[in-house]
Amino acid sequence: MKPLLIIILAIVLFDKSSAQSYNGVSKETFDLIVNKTNMKLSKGGYLWCKKYHQAKLIDSTSTLKGWEGRKLYIYNYTVTDSKPYKSLNTNVILYNPSAEKLTKWVINAITKNNTVNKKKIKLNLENINSIINYIIAQSGGQFPVRGIVYEDISPQNGIQETYVFFDGVTVEHTDAAKYRISAPQRATTEQEKAFWNMSFEDIDDKQTKGKARISSTLREEYSKLFDVDTKGRKWVEIVRNEYQKAMDTDFNNLIYCTIVMNDELKKKLK
Repeated sequence: MKPLLIIILAIVLFDKSSAQSYNGVSKETFDLIVNKTNMKLSKGGYLWCKKYHQAKLIDSTSTLKGWEGRKLYIYNYTVTDSKPYKSLNTNVILYNPSAEKLTKWVINAITKNNTVNKKKIKLNLENINSIINYIIAQSGGQFPVRGIVYEDISPQNGIQETYVFFDGVTVEHTDAAKYRISAPQRATTEQEKAFWNMSFEDIDDKQTKGKARISSTLREEYSKLFDVDTKGRKWVEIVRNEYQKAMDTDFNNLIYCTIVMNDELKKKLK
């Protein structure tokens, strides 16, 4: 066989092999994970799970400060208290990954872990699904950029708590006397407008919560892994920058940090 023909044949075979896999995961397995993840995001995301209904995409924006040029989606949703029965309605701005993007983030985080860390994680269907399931359980795969998220989680007593989000992190307004909300209180129209229009400087530097969407990355874990200061509003800025980089690529440092540092998740992996 002539050398040129051998080279051409090798290129064709390489391209065919590359098209059938993604970073060590076969195309069949990759497509299976993406399809299942898409179903989970559609049915399991907090805007679409059973306790929420009538979630509607009402608008989009690409001019939000700090997010210029990125198409963010505005949803209106309704959630209901069970004790007493009360319907709550509000808007939230989301910037969510596709099922394919989320799958690639997880695969590439495992691959990097196995490259730089002694404790390896098998790159298999079980572990990939375990990580995706963990992420969906934590956030529904949703990244709230602005607005209120109502959730009955602390305590689970049939009454929705009010969580104000800014760039994927739960925050509080600097004017606590005017804008702090404790269940069973509800956000007034004035408060909702204030949260919607919050600036970075409006965030209470002492009250930014630890967990970051979409994998509940802890600031302490991120600070330890990457040796950076995550105190106060700096954490919000870090999360925004990391998430924007992730949406532009196939790697998410926030998810990587969770896989490497989170003991609860590591127990689920083999």
